[in-house]
Amino acid sequence: MKPWQKILLVVVVIGIISLIAFVAVVYNLITAEPTIHKHSYLIMEVSGPVLEYPPVDFVAQLAVKPVKSLTQMLENIQKARVDKRIDGIILKIFVSDANWGKLQELRAALSRFKATGKKVFVYSEYLANSHYYLATVADSIFMPPCGMLLFSGLASEQVFVKNTLKKLGIKENIIKIEKYKTATEFFQNDRMSPENRRMTEWLLDDQFNDFITTIANDRNLKPKAVKSLLNRLLFNAKDAQQAGLIDRVLYWDELEEKLKARGERRFRSVNSSTYAQIRPESVGLRGKVKIAVIHAQGAINWGENGFDPLFGLRMGSATMVRLIKSAQKAKGIKAIIFRIDSPGGNGIASDAISHQIEIAAKKKPVIVSMCDVAASGGYMIAYRAPVLVANPGTYTGSIGLFSMKFNLKGFYDKLGITKDFVTRGKHATFYSDYRDFTPAEKQILIRNSWDFYNTWIENIAKFRHLRVGQVDSLARGRVWTGRQAKQNGLIDVLGDLETAIEIAKKKAGISKEVPVKLVHYPRRKGFLESLLSKNFLTISSRHPEVLLYRLLGRLETTMQQCQWLPWMWISK
Repeated sequence: MKPWQKILLVVVVIGIISLIAFVAVVYNLITAEPTIHKHSYLIMEVSGPVLEYPPVDFVAQLAVKPVKSLTQMLENIQKARVDKRIDGIILKIFVSDANWGKLQELRAALSRFKATGKKVFVYSEYLANSHYYLATVADSIFMPPCGMLLFSGLASEQVFVKNTLKKLGIKENIIKIEKYKTATEFFQNDRMSPENRRMTEWLLDDQFNDFITTIANDRNLKPKAVKSLLNRLLFNAKDAQQAGLIDRVLYWDELEEKLKARGERRFRSVNSSTYAQIRPESVGLRGKVKIAVIHAQGAINWGENGFDPLFGLRMGSATMVRLIKSAQKAKGIKAIIFRIDSPGGNGIASDAISHQIEIAAKKKPVIVSMCDVAASGGYMIAYRAPVLVANPGTYTGSIGLFSMKFNLKGFYDKLGITKDFVTRGKHATFYSDYRDFTPAEKQILIRNSWDFYNTWIENIAKFRHLRVGQVDSLARGRVWTGRQAKQNGLIDVLGDLETAIEIAKKKAGISKEVPVKLVHYPRRKGFLESLLSKNFLTISSRHPEVLLYRLLGRLETTMQQCQWLPWMWISK
């Protein structure tokens, strides 16, 4: 070997070794866990959007930021429960869109945390109704002197655009099953129908009773006193303390001083995102037995999971079927928890997911865990599982469906837009937004809708061990809270994810004392993988009426859950 070749070889070897060393250093820096000091408090913010599971698509992660996930919050609370470095949790609560089911799950997790003897505190500058409902789980609630507590009760406000559509020259063509399938009232009515009002009242009554009872128990007040305090509406921090609704008025720095450990120079704390980097194994949660948690969130449609910039997260039937199969076939997975947070979607896509759950349940224990919403298609993907668990405040049921299109001809006329057609076949322009359904087409849709509905309730009766007539009396679009669904037989157990885990362990023959490792599906995607995905920024808007629906749908704040038929994907 020539001298220059030897030199080149040495340079190459040194370069490779240097590169390996560099990669190792970078990897260690990335994967190294943060330092948590003794006597630290975990600071958890509850504000803004709270998804059940963080978006796996990088683009969706960017689009919905800042976002918090209930999954991360629950994992952090569980780790902090056994982490000797953590003395307690401080919730910093602001305005959040977390609904009743998520709030109840957080309350339950924090109650288990408190059972270890550790403390939970709340600090908030502004609390309102449902946020105060969460706050009362704490040992103490603190507010700054300028803090405010809005204590007004619960309300359901619904928006209607019937008159708007009329002014625009847009006609709705809607077939629904049936009167309690109230999502379509957004377009059809200018106020609640009697059925809508009746259903809203039974849902609100259940939440309000829970609201009053929980606050009374946690704050050592009588329910009558809590209802009386609602009449005062707005409390400043001092008045809230005098009324027994909070415990102390102080600023954040004063709270830090109060909670500073003896002998420490400063208050020790760690935020949620930092603490999420702590592996469960690092704090003694060394579960070797694996249980899969498959997260099913978003509106249901065909194809792959994705993100729609006009609508949000989408649950794709192809993705979900693939994930269920994967967990079913994985040898290390002893049980499957199917975690649902969905208002529904495409009927055929929902049935495909439900069918795969049925197959998986023949191979391994499958437990459904319902979060905020598992209604309409969200219930369809659930009912074939052997055990259904829901939070008391989960919205579920809504067994019913509708199909619709808009006739935009009047709107086009206002804009000077015209259309012309060449057709083959009597119903070739069935999808057209330039005309109404014909009477014959409407009858076909009605017959098809009832066939779909009747098959669905027959299947529910079979899997839920109910009579078909009994299911029908609970269906036709009716929505129930989890507590009501338990009473009428649509679910089996009231509880949260932890409840589902305990049931899964029992069904799989795993001892109650044995810790388990949760394997979450789907996994997160990187930026390049997301960018190359065919789902990147997909908008399902082949028809103008679908896009119009979505734009108008953004105005509506409390649309009831719904089920769609396959000829059109329309969403909440």
